[in-house]
Amino acid sequence: MRLALILGMIVAVAVLPPAGAVVISEVLYDPAGTDGDNEFLELYNPSPQDADLAGWAVEFGDGFTGTWNVRATLNNSRIPAFGFFLIGEANVSGRDVTATLDLEGGPDAVRIKNAQGAVVDTVGYGALNFSNLFEGSPAPDVAGGHSLERRPGFLQPLAGNGQDTQNNSADFLDNPVPEPQNSAVRESGSAQVQRIASPSQPSYLPGASVAITLNYTFFSSQVGLIVRERNPFGIQNPSPVPDVVGGDLHKWLLRDRAAIPAGVIQYTFTLPATPGAYTLSGDWEAVDPAGFLSAGETGNSTFNVVTSSLEGFVEDVLGGALANATVATDNASAQSSAQGFYSLPLPDLGIHRVDATKSGYLGENVTLDFATQRFYNFTGNSGLIPLQLSDTQMLVGVRRWSADVLDDITILEVIHQWASSPA
Repeated sequence: MRLALILGMIVAVAVLPPAGAVVISEVLYDPAGTDGDNEFLELYNPSPQDADLAGWAVEFGDGFTGTWNVRATLNNSRIPAFGFFLIGEANVSGRDVTATLDLEGGPDAVRIKNAQGAVVDTVGYGALNFSNLFEGSPAPDVAGGHSLERRPGFLQPLAGNGQDTQNNSADFLDNPVPEPQNSAVRESGSAQVQRIASPSQPSYLPGASVAITLNYTFFSSQVGLIVRERNPFGIQNPSPVPDVVGGDLHKWLLRDRAAIPAGVIQYTFTLPATPGAYTLSGDWEAVDPAGFLSAGETGNSTFNVVTSSLEGFVEDVLGGALANATVATDNASAQSSAQGFYSLPLPDLGIHRVDATKSGYLGENVTLDFATQRFYNFTGNSGLIPLQLSDTQMLVGVRRWSADVLDDITILEVIHQWASSPA
């Protein structure tokens, strides 16, 4: 069993706008070919409440003068909770309001102001020299026919296109296929379906049984819900029984004349015997009484199936390889090689004692809990690490390392080592 040492963790943090802070989620300022009244500005509301846009204004920022000019004024307009609002020129399909935006290729900017004249959000693009035309640093000036689209709020199930770090270059992406969305589209703030696995652990033994619960909850009235789950291993004991099964796809249709209450879908499945990383995925769609559709994903759940051997080295107290030492569990034993290396089948789950002995040397043993197992990745390898409960002599580690391109030391693996002493 090779043991990996993790030296650090990278944590992705999503930043959402404050509640009620409408953001510019996408802008097409340079349509392909001639503009032809195809420019649009899409807004997104990351709040659980509708946003009133009455009296709001869209302004264009001139990258050469640093000045702003009004391009559109919004009247009697609202953005639904977790929804979009599309301001488009005459040829933009599905627009909520029509406006002559007359935006220009970079370096330029666009912003929205509320009825009180306060700036709500600004997006600048290209090599801008006026700090009032962008937040943080400008977004890239994209090619004709491409749009600038705000990133989704990663790790936030209700985020939509809501990432807002107050830095245009970090928050916007070059989108080669513009995707304008209007107020008929709502993000997953309308509903949420969450997958929970039990037991939930970083790694699993082959053939392990896993119970899945799909929790669904709603923030607004919904009268219809479709939940789709893709599980390549089939499902057992589903409750309720899926309405449609086709290949690895299982579909549940939930509907009611009144609002659907919170509830659960449950099933179990068996992991395969072959080691590897296996993924479940799913998505859902819901409809409210007004006919608004909302949709989202339950995300991917990865199950790491790992088989490994209990591996290590036996060395003398001076660090020399100790050949022909016996390392044994209660169900298997092995002799160390000329290099001191040994390999044993991984014991069954539970608490096991492991002994290392050799004639003329003091015997050693360690008690390990193979029911508590942690999964590590390192340089494409993996191992199951049992929790060490007790030992007669400290079990130490041999570390193998290398330097990366930045000349930082990276630990590649840690291996069980028995430091034996003569009797």
